[in-house]
Amino acid sequence: MEGVVRGCCAGEKEPSLYYSLQKLTDFGAGWKRRPGNDKIPPDVSESTFFFVPDLRFALPLYLQWLMILIVYTNRAAQEVQPFNDSANSALHDSELLCYRNQTHIDEDWHQYRHGRILVQDHAYILFIYSSARVGEYFESNMRIGSGHGLLYEIIDLVVFKNEKGEAKISVRVTRDAKGFSETPHKRLQHSIYKDMEPLFANPVLPLLAIALADHAFQDYRSFEEIEAIPPPADGSLYHLRIKKDILRIPFFQIVSADRPTGKIHGAGSFSNRTVDLGNRAGYEENIRIHNIRREALVKADNNGYSIAERIKFTGHNNADTFFGSYAPELSTIDGMANYWNKKRRTVHLEGFRGLSLHHHPQLLQSLSAKVEANLDHCADFVSVNISVNKEIEILGERLRGITVEDEAQPARARREELYWQKRQLVSEELSKWQQIQLGKIASNTEDEAPQVASLPSHFNRIRRLDPPRDRLGSLLFLNVPLRNI
Repeated sequence: MEGVVRGCCAGEKEPSLYYSLQKLTDFGAGWKRRPGNDKIPPDVSESTFFFVPDLRFALPLYLQWLMILIVYTNRAAQEVQPFNDSANSALHDSELLCYRNQTHIDEDWHQYRHGRILVQDHAYILFIYSSARVGEYFESNMRIGSGHGLLYEIIDLVVFKNEKGEAKISVRVTRDAKGFSETPHKRLQHSIYKDMEPLFANPVLPLLAIALADHAFQDYRSFEEIEAIPPPADGSLYHLRIKKDILRIPFFQIVSADRPTGKIHGAGSFSNRTVDLGNRAGYEENIRIHNIRREALVKADNNGYSIAERIKFTGHNNADTFFGSYAPELSTIDGMANYWNKKRRTVHLEGFRGLSLHHHPQLLQSLSAKVEANLDHCADFVSVNISVNKEIEILGERLRGITVEDEAQPARARREELYWQKRQLVSEELSKWQQIQLGKIASNTEDEAPQVASLPSHFNRIRRLDPPRDRLGSLLFLNVPLRNI
């Protein structure tokens, strides 16, 4: 089985589906025959067997992510401590969003079209650490067709020796910032490193997984080979060279149901998924990358960085831009302590800043059966639904008779628009129910079910059918370093 998996990840000829299933069956039988081994539980063997057909193209990237995690989490299994939110009760705004959204890797029921989308969405942590705009890594809606964004030619991965003499991985990304298109030599650069725990906060992990899945490195094909690189003796950087034929390939790509297309991912769809993820995490307001950028800039100001450093960090040309558009309206002066000459307190200030995002842990995610039935019989809904379904049927018949792709594109676009209208009808009804939902938080949210319906409760019952995602949901919350050479 290990040979089959590594062969897929290394870009060798992919085994057939029948071959993979047969090898899985042989592995289970051989495991049981070995002395001291128990039979593999049915819930494990069956879920894996039925999941294999869906791994055809998502397998390489999923496994790169998992293999990197498993190497270290298994090594430090006795020292692992799960991520505990009790010491982080003051988290707010995008910092809280980061935790809540990554928590929903362990709870999110959403079915992604391809495994790479989940990994690429996890890489949004880049925006938290670099304060970048969404159009700096993805193709901006204002520059459609330009191909501007994060390409392999402007990302550098290196191995360096840290303060303890250990080999560590660092990444430098060049931001295609607003106002720098005509002066690429002046574009902002930002470096990130892998020493960050828990694992979901590690920005190098998803980037390295994507690069390995794309077979981007000229000299390395697996994480184990990169792990074996010794720390540079002279304190210099060892550059992990990228293949020349993919330098112009986007790092974040549009993904079809089968594989990445090689086309740069648009900022619009990524932003929409970020909003959807925030809603599924229980946030009532739409959370966007701009919220994350603002929080990063506020923290840079609070942590005492100079104005020059902050201007370089933000990509602004004027220092007044921060104070006019990003600085919080809430005064940070503790007037009471200031008057009575007491120690300054800031806990309540951070709490008030968090009020800009209202979180409801039991926010409704679907309509109840009764509400759906009533909606199906609503006159307005029925009339709109009938007209939309009729037009969709007509477009389908027209598309079956069109053989030229250029002629079919307008019809497909119109059909997608009609499908969106149908989804919006249900979405608007759900929004109404969310607005009238009680805001009282149950004393024990695990034991008390939501009033109408909630999809997250189904995930724990079906997550075993997606073994890689199930394991990621556990490993990403461990307080262990990515590598311990």
